[in-house]
Amino acid sequence: MTHFVRDGEKVELVPSTLTFTVHAEDVPVSAVAQALTADKLKVLVSRAPLGIVVVESPGGSGAVTRALEGAGLSARTKVTPSFLQAGDNELDPWSPTGRIVVRFQEDAEPAAISAILARYDLRILSDLEDIPKGYILFAPNSDPVEIARALVEDEHLPDAEPEFIRRFVTYQQAS
Repeated sequence: MTHFVRDGEKVELVPSTLTFTVHAEDVPVSAVAQALTADKLKVLVSRAPLGIVVVESPGGSGAVTRALEGAGLSARTKVTPSFLQAGDNELDPWSPTGRIVVRFQEDAEPAAISAILARYDLRILSDLEDIPKGYILFAPNSDPVEIARALVEDEHLPDAEPEFIRRFVTYQQAS
C-alpha cells in the first residue's frame, strides 16, 4: 500500500494486479500499444503527449514485460502498476502519468529547489501560472507516487501530488 497527500488529507492506494502503466519516454506510444495488442493484451488508453499506455493484463506485469521484450522495447520502457483506492473497482484504476504537481514554499531558494529536483531526478515541464512556485514535474526514472510521498516530507514542499489518469471511457462510433 502507498499513499500521497491531497489538500492535507492522506489518500491511500493499493497497487493493482490487473492494470499497468507503460511509460515510453523515447519510443512511440503507438509502437508500445501495437506490441501489447499483438500479444493479446488489452490497451485501455494510450496518450502520446504523456508517453504512456495503460494496459489490462490478467497475467500481471510479467506478461506486459514479456510483450515488450518480444518487440525489443523493454529497455526503452518502464512498467508500473496502476493503483486502486479502497473500495474501487479493479477496472477503475488510478494510472500515474509520470507527472507530479508541486508547490514549493514561497521562501524556498532557487538553490534548494534545484537540489530537490536533482535528488529525485525530476524535470520541470511547466510553471503553474496562477500558483507561485508551483510546477508540473516529470519523473522519468522513478515511481511518481513514491516520489510525491517523499517530496511532501521536505520542508520546502507543502504540496506534491502525482498526476493520474483516472477514468477510461470507451465508446463505439455509430456507423
